[in-house]
Amino acid sequence: MLGPDGWLLGRTRERVIHLTIVATIAMSVFALAALHPSSAHASECANSWTNAAGGSWFTAGNWSKGTVPTSEEDVCINTEGTYTVTMTQTNLTGAVSVHSLTIGASSGTQTLAVGSSCSLNAIFTTIGGIANNAHGAITLTNGEGCGTGVTLVGPVSNAGSLTSEPANGGGRTIQGSLTNTGTLAINTNTAYNGASAQLTNQGAVDIAEAKALTVSNSGTVANEAGGSIVGTGSGNLSLGTGTSFTEGAGTTSGTKPVIVDDGSLNYTGSGASTIALRGSS
Repeated sequence: MLGPDGWLLGRTRERVIHLTIVATIAMSVFALAALHPSSAHASECANSWTNAAGGSWFTAGNWSKGTVPTSEEDVCINTEGTYTVTMTQTNLTGAVSVHSLTIGASSGTQTLAVGSSCSLNAIFTTIGGIANNAHGAITLTNGEGCGTGVTLVGPVSNAGSLTSEPANGGGRTIQGSLTNTGTLAINTNTAYNGASAQLTNQGAVDIAEAKALTVSNSGTVANEAGGSIVGTGSGNLSLGTGTSFTEGAGTTSGTKPVIVDDGSLNYTGSGASTIALRGSS
């Protein structure tokens, strides 16, 4: 029902739309096929993690070549077991770049903790992408007791877990297209701001209370079959000017799990959803 201000339910700037079977919304039409990013994949491992007890990424003896991976190498963390590889970046180590990374063995849980330090914001970059398999886990966190930032750059295919943690504070950023068939856990405010990056969700996006996954820089999000977006309390996926959200056969749940603010909304599937529109959308 329209209130006197012209918005549904009398809200000042916001319309809350409950989408069930069919919805038609005026928007700038864009091809759904364009929302499918190229899958991240790694070539045969050139340098593999060997220490089933875990340890530092920067310890040469933890690697099959006896050297810390370089930016030209295809790297694997796939030794069986449950352990954590700590990538705490400092002024001595600098930022980390590899050609590609594959995480995940056939059992256990292999975790890569990308951590900043008191002397450096962490940046982990791949060109060929990250393939995080079902037994793999990636955590964006602080490696030391300071509130510094962590940025993950490059295409990601996530079938395991990818988690942004508040730890001691600082920004968390994901750049590059992301295909999620596992769990994307947003436990602190996280920016998704790679230029025209494409997030395709066919798994779970879980956003903690009062936290946001904020999409900008012409980013697009598609919630497809098998996908769920859950905002706990006021937690939400927030899309700004110039962005696009497509609700396919996925679902959303929460108070306002998706907020489209001056962006485009396209409804193509049969997933039940709650989406809030703000501004001119």
